[in-house]
Amino acid sequence: MKRIALILIQAVVAVTMVAGNVSAADTLNIREQLVKSEATEAVYAIDDYHTFVVGGAAETKKMIGKELNVIKEYGADDSFKTGAIMIKHENAQQYVFKNQSEEVAMPENGDFTLDGSVTSLFQRMTTLCRESKGTATFVIPKIYGNHKRLTEVSVIEAFNYMATAGTEDNGWLMACSGNAKFMVEKNFQSITRNIETASFYAGRMLEGVSYVKVAEAADVKVPERKPMIPAIQAQVREQMAREIADIKMNFVKSEAGVKFIGLYKGESNNAGCAVATVKEVERPLSRKQYQAKVYDYKVCGSNVAELAERSVQVVSDGTASIYNNTGNVFVASWINVR
Repeated sequence: MKRIALILIQAVVAVTMVAGNVSAADTLNIREQLVKSEATEAVYAIDDYHTFVVGGAAETKKMIGKELNVIKEYGADDSFKTGAIMIKHENAQQYVFKNQSEEVAMPENGDFTLDGSVTSLFQRMTTLCRESKGTATFVIPKIYGNHKRLTEVSVIEAFNYMATAGTEDNGWLMACSGNAKFMVEKNFQSITRNIETASFYAGRMLEGVSYVKVAEAADVKVPERKPMIPAIQAQVREQMAREIADIKMNFVKSEAGVKFIGLYKGESNNAGCAVATVKEVERPLSRKQYQAKVYDYKVCGSNVAELAERSVQVVSDGTASIYNNTGNVFVASWINVR
């Protein structure tokens, strides 16, 4: 297995710690100072002008001694418990970084298990591409209306997708056109039983991969969707509550682009009646959150009574969903479903 060593630039002067602040000689640029700082947990070189720093955001700003152009901040929701920031630099930075290893190895062809984070895989592969004097192309899934398509994106957008994916089922591709041409595919966890794996292909790029190129993205037509009439939405929910009570199972269906999630809650205190809940997904707040309205029903034969309505925000961490109620409206009306 070919191994390529990444030589980190050695500081030519000592770094002095004074009262919690770090001062460095002018020969060290900002990224080099971040790499040498004990306050930072990890430093990623996204490209020449963008650096991603994990941990020590406050100390980082104090250390540099100048105002940083922080273009995005990441919190615990993005799987960075100590926080992280994306910095844009005015001047090109040295290609140095700090994470799992200072040595970068070229994988063998085939599948391999990640020995670090997805962002570390990014750094490893972009370093290999840079060492071979190649150009990297990134492809991620993007939403177009009700559909997702693989789409070519910038390195910044690709890294942001990886950094905010957390424990979600996520996948992406990177191809390198250099002396050592290769492609790496980060596999979706849903097909690898929640094990973080990737596949490496030496000597090829994106041949045979169907994706939207940057130049084509603006021309992708997204079908215009007319909003569903509220009265029709109510009918769909009521009919779904009856179906839930009949089959005594949870299920999901979509009507006119609106997602309805049905939950069977068991038998009611009244003989022959059942309790059902229908969640109507209004809009996604992010890949890990969505806002919905929840309707509780009591179903007795062909009669359906709407018991309560409430708005919730659903946050998924990959293993569970947390519901935050934002209000309750109680009603008492019987609806006869024909």
